Parts: sequence; structure tokens; C-alpha cells
Amino acid sequence: MSNGYLAFYNGQEHEVWADTAWDAQVQAVKHYQTVYPRKKIKDYQVNVVLCVLNGEQYTHSGEIPV
Repeated sequence: MSNGYLAFYNGQEHEVWADTAWDAQVQAVKHYQTVYPRKKIKDYQVNVVLCVLNGEQYTHSGEIPV
């Protein structure tokens, strides 16, 4: 089952569905490479964040556990 990720690059976001964060990042790099064909986009320049896990929304918390 694929998980939902949001990929961020250069102020833009793109929704990606993949099994792992690495797969999502690779797909996002391919997408952004078509959006910016004259730039060589490196994988470390694209940030991916998990949003849907096993069909349910995944919420990130900024709370620091005690």
C-alpha cells in the first residue's frame, strides 16, 4: 500500500504516492526535473514529508517528549 507524501522544492509542493520516503523523493526529483529542465536537481535538494500513512492522515507534532 502506498503512502502519501508532499515533496517540496524551490517554494513549490507536489503530492507523491510511494511505499517509502526514498521512493517518494526519487519520484519528486523526476517531476521537478521536468518542471525545471535546464537545472540539474539533486535528490538532497528535495524534501519529502509523510502525510498519509496506511490510508489515514498522519499529523506531525512539534511537541518535545519529556
